[in-house]
Amino acid sequence: MARNRRLTNLTGITSVMTSGVIVCLAVAVSLLGYIRLKGELNRLDTDINRLDRQLSELRRANHKLEMDYATIVSPSGLNNRLREMRLILVMPGENARVVLPEPQVESLPIPAASPRTLHVGPGSSYSRTASHLAVRQP
Repeated sequence: MARNRRLTNLTGITSVMTSGVIVCLAVAVSLLGYIRLKGELNRLDTDINRLDRQLSELRRANHKLEMDYATIVSPSGLNNRLREMRLILVMPGENARVVLPEPQVESLPIPAASPRTLHVGPGSSYSRTASHLAVRQP
């Protein structure tokens, strides 16, 4: 009888120890999962912050480009660009004619005939002087 009592005591202690070990394993596994999820959460939070910074930079750049576009397509912006490129364009209805002064005839240099001429070729009407080419009069 004593022997049976001892076996029942060992069976009770074994079942308590087994259930304790199982509970400890379950707690350890859940803690490992919690640590892994916390690390994942921290990484995702870092990624979200980085993407938010990029988004704000892109929004600022987009706003700047919108302002530049509005300036470029405005009439004053177009006039400024035309002035920078030195283009002279005429608006519809404006006078597009440009009047140029006539050159003065007396201001043009007239080459003087030189008595010393060299013939370029036999029977040629062209001759050469030391300073210029002249047409020979027949």
